Amino acid sequence: MIINISKEMYPKEAIIKASYYFADEYYIMLDSNDSYFFVELCPKSSQNDNEIEKKFMNEVLLQTARYTVMTQTKNIREMI
Repeated sequence: MIINISKEMYPKEAIIKASYYFADEYYIMLDSNDSYFFVELCPKSSQNDNEIEKKFMNEVLLQTARYTVMTQTKNIREMI
C-alpha cells in the first residue's frame, strides 16, 4: 500500500516519526517529489490490516501536532 501525503500539510519530521511508530509491524519505504511524500507500507506478517492507511494518517497528524508545539516552544525550552 502506498500513501501519498501532501508536503504542504505535513512536515517531513512527522512522517518519519509516524513511520518509526509502525516499523515493528511493517516494512516502510519513504520517497518524495516536489509536492508529496510517498510512504509504502508492507506488513511483516501475513496479516491484512484494512485500516492501516487511516491508522498511519492518524499517527502522522499526532506527530505533526507534537512537532508544531515543539517548534513553537523551542525558545522557552532553551531559556529554561
